[in-house]
Amino acid sequence: IALGFGLSIAAGACTCVGFLAAFCVKLENRLVFAASLAASAGVMIFISLTEILTIKTVEGFKGAGQSDAEAMRYSILTFFAGAFICHLIDVFLEQGPVDGPLSLVLSEDRERAKELLRMGILSAVVILVHNIPEGVATFVSAVADPTAGVGVAFAIALHNIPEGLIVSVPIYLATGSKIKAFLWTAFSGAAEPFGALIAFTALKSSDMSPWAYAFIFGIVSGIMTYISLTELLPTALKYDPTDRVVKKSLFLGMFIIAISIILFEV
Repeated sequence: IALGFGLSIAAGACTCVGFLAAFCVKLENRLVFAASLAASAGVMIFISLTEILTIKTVEGFKGAGQSDAEAMRYSILTFFAGAFICHLIDVFLEQGPVDGPLSLVLSEDRERAKELLRMGILSAVVILVHNIPEGVATFVSAVADPTAGVGVAFAIALHNIPEGLIVSVPIYLATGSKIKAFLWTAFSGAAEPFGALIAFTALKSSDMSPWAYAFIFGIVSGIMTYISLTELLPTALKYDPTDRVVKKSLFLGMFIIAISIILFEV
């Protein structure tokens, strides 16, 4: 449990790394962000479909007394339920500016200060709500399997760095204040430990029963897959429209987490 909270806090803190990157990395180098997002997607897809769904979720339902067929059926249902939850969040946040034109986020036109400030603040709020399921995913993965938890936290941490950029850059360009940019970035990252707290409360209230574990694992696997396929990969391709690094980074992420799981199992 302590590891789950620690990883969630660390992943959330990586939005602040995005803030630092705004002043240390050339923003024009979009391939760096494309590669990190694609690798994150690879890690999350591999873990969610192998370690969490086909092992933890199915075994959890079996441990709760379900037959093999019932365990598989419930696992599939909870998987799509998790994906649908994320879809509802996306619909609710449909007007959010997180996916706004990258050219505007990276713009240095001071005359757009008000528009940039609005974009940065709204992005922080949208990312705050959006990151809650990611905090849940990190915590539950760590409780289920420390190796998987570290992999998920690493993937989400990579994903959070560009999000930190999306929040901090427009606010800094609009206000000229690094402090304001940092505070709004930190605010958006606070969702990760909050999501972990929600997951902990849910598990604790159910006395850590096999059924509760299986149900939450299934939900989390759907959430992770949805985020990877509908947000991480499409965003990576926006940074790299000619696919110079996305496909390679996607499978590299899968390969790295697969090797790490094998090594930790030995």
